[in-house]
Amino acid sequence: MGNYWDDYNGSDANGDGIGETPYSIDSDKDNYPLIERFENYFVGMPTPTSAQTFDTGRPENPYPSISGKFIGTIKTDTKIIATKLYTYACEGTGGHTEHALICNKTWCAYAEWDGYKGDWMNISFNKTVILMPHETYNITIVTGSYPQIHHTSSLKTENGWMNCTEFIDANGNKYNDWIPAIMLWS
Repeated sequence: MGNYWDDYNGSDANGDGIGETPYSIDSDKDNYPLIERFENYFVGMPTPTSAQTFDTGRPENPYPSISGKFIGTIKTDTKIIATKLYTYACEGTGGHTEHALICNKTWCAYAEWDGYKGDWMNISFNKTVILMPHETYNITIVTGSYPQIHHTSSLKTENGWMNCTEFIDANGNKYNDWIPAIMLWS
């Protein structure tokens, strides 16, 4: 998959969303120019309809955003069963989660990114994550590129709360009100 170019005039005869004519860039070219904006091609975007999904949703204003390490907590109102973590990316970027760790006093579940291939917006946990109602779980998320960010220290979701203890960005700046936009789902 290539990039989206707002001035691309090529055609998409087979309807796959990728232009047949390469897009020229100075002395180079994009052989797979996208017909629509990049974020319209996320095949792994889960549908947050399940009561067993923990979804922060997209923030109204995800900027500023930068990669970094988020440390916080999750407390749910209902039982959440998840095998994957989805990351909402900022428009036109490859925002993703490099790795994530969810723990309580008796177990930990770990997920690691496998690069920009296949279902790259989702990372899978090494075991099923079961979050019980009204229990607090520690969560660490190391983001890559530009994930969408909720700029608040505490975020109410449909099924519980997510709180920020600390976010350290790639430049070493610390924040206590940056929560990555994610979804825990199966």
